[in-house]
Formats: sequence, structure tokens, C-alpha cells
Amino acid sequence: MKNLTLTIFLCLLFLAGFTGRAWSMDCLDACQSGLTACERDCPRSVYDSESGKTLQRTDAERLCQQACSSGHAACQRDCRF
Repeated sequence: MKNLTLTIFLCLLFLAGFTGRAWSMDCLDACQSGLTACERDCPRSVYDSESGKTLQRTDAERLCQQACSSGHAACQRDCRF
């Protein structure tokens, strides 16, 4: 009985490791999709209400892309290998 329990335990560990690897690729794909969507939603221009003009290539775009990259890195750290 002890050997059977050990065998079942080892099989479960193997299966958990296998599904963990498969999940990691799904996780990494999800992280990449999130990054793409985040960057797509970053502003390309910002309306300046004081001047009444639309500003192109602002710090807002750069800061948004940096935030997307930080989120992507955090997401990847959460994926298990």
C-alpha cells in the first residue's frame, strides 16, 4: 500500500509539472497579448486644453509604453516554468 501511494504521488507530481510547463506557454502568450493590447491603447497624441492644440509624440505616449513594458515584465515573472 505504501508503494502504491508513493507511485500515485509521483505520477501526480509528474502531471503537475507537465501541465505547469504547458500553462507557462499559455501564460507567456497571454502576457504578450496583454502587452500588444496595452501598447495599442497608448495615446499617440494628447490634446492640450491650454493651447487648444493636439500635441504629437508626447511624454504621455512614452510613459504609457513604459507602463505596458513594466506590466509585461511582471506578468512574465508570474508565469511558472
